[in-house]
Amino acid sequence: MYRVVERVATYIVLAIIVFTLASIYVFQTTYSIYSSLGDGRVVFSMEDPVGDDNGTGNYTYPTNSVFQPGVFDMTNFTVVDNGDTVLFMASIVNLGDNPWNGPNGFCLQYFQIYVLTTLPVDPNRTTIGANVVIEPGWHFALLLAPGWGDTPVPVGERAALYYYNGSFIEQNGLFTVYVEGNTIIASVHKSILPDTEFIDWWGYAVLLTSYDGYGPMKVRPIQPGDPGEWVFGGGDPEAIAAGVEPRVIDILAETADEQYLMLNSYDPSTGERAKVFAVIPSVTTPTSITITVSPPTTPFTNTTSPSPNTTPTTSSPLTPIETLTTTPNTTTYYSTSPTSPTPSSTSSPPSNTSSSPLTNTSLPTTTTLTPSKTETVSVTETLTPTGIPVMMIAIIVAVVVVIAIVVVFLVGRRYL
Repeated sequence: MYRVVERVATYIVLAIIVFTLASIYVFQTTYSIYSSLGDGRVVFSMEDPVGDDNGTGNYTYPTNSVFQPGVFDMTNFTVVDNGDTVLFMASIVNLGDNPWNGPNGFCLQYFQIYVLTTLPVDPNRTTIGANVVIEPGWHFALLLAPGWGDTPVPVGERAALYYYNGSFIEQNGLFTVYVEGNTIIASVHKSILPDTEFIDWWGYAVLLTSYDGYGPMKVRPIQPGDPGEWVFGGGDPEAIAAGVEPRVIDILAETADEQYLMLNSYDPSTGERAKVFAVIPSVTTPTSITITVSPPTTPFTNTTSPSPNTTPTTSSPLTPIETLTTTPNTTTYYSTSPTSPTPSSTSSPPSNTSSSPLTNTSLPTTTTLTPSKTETVSVTETLTPTGIPVMMIAIIVAVVVVIAIVVVFLVGRRYL
């Protein structure tokens, strides 16, 4: 009888130890995120499943030892309105020790964050090296590269902020990239961001690729079959031959199946690239609401990097005030209305020689976003990091239970 009790007690202790270790990991991740918030307000936060760092479902890591398990596995994406700046925070399972000493604190990962705002202009849908299409598009994109040299991606290695019209800003005093724990953070001053007054309405498509200084547009390629020392394996031969193979290892999605569905939506026979849908946060509103969108007071179409304490200059302002009609409710995935044309996707980056907004004069005055899939995404409205005390309590309870079981075990061994 005593041996049965001893065995059961042993299993219980092992289970609690595993639970405790898991709680500590979650606590560390949560603390890493919230330690950077300052006095900010979380306007968007979404968890990403662990274990879906295999792209289309078939990709495998390169074989070199620097590619540790979890270095391309996104776990969370959070956006914080921090007063004069906006923080974009992408967490992963394992940063991977920064083996080549990237100045921004990492060197294996390459996050591409495509942001859809409420600007009344037709968004861009192409991506810069990821070889997928963003739906319904984006108005600015953050390309978070390791940070070597003095030239921005996709030509060089420094992080860059690209606008929908092809102009860009290289990382500088108004746009910095750094690491805290396993979280890569981009801090962007609002003076170089459009539409910040409607930040709660922004949508996000977050792609995690692998940085490769020798890869196409600085993105590590995929090959069919087994992986190579520096190349991912598991690619679709037909897609690679047709030039439509997604070069993405993880995307922000509620489930792994949603990720696989999006990244496998390419068609080699037509040359159509996979479509990745932006995630729109749930906003409590009436069924339909019309918003009057004013252009930001600081234009954002400069092509040069401003100094840390100056406002970017531009050669032309945005278009006059227009109206944007949406029906947000709790829908998160959107596709564009068929009334506006969809540009063809290319694997080339937008031209960075433009210094003015889109010249398309036939843009509709009203852009309607039609929900194509309904999901619910929790949005944290306050700074209070409720996850931290919960994890601490869980750890304390687990430790107390382990001590109690050990005491019972020792007493039983002595008297039974």
